[in-house]
Amino acid sequence: MANGELQAVLAKAIDALPANQRAVLTLRDLAGQPLEEICNALDVSATNARVLLHRARLRVWAAVEAYQRGDNV
Repeated sequence: MANGELQAVLAKAIDALPANQRAVLTLRDLAGQPLEEICNALDVSATNARVLLHRARLRVWAAVEAYQRGDNV
């Protein structure tokens, strides 16, 4: 998979996430913010933030895998 294709798949998958999952994923994985700051910014518990992050990562990973299999994502 070419780098540009991967970026497009990732962007589409991230855009398709529910808002709360997208926010946690973006703040943690793209902006590198510590979990405590994310919790304060989004007014969620640490447990909830970890669950949201885990679910977001699973959805993004599934989208990449589907693309690699040739599924219509």
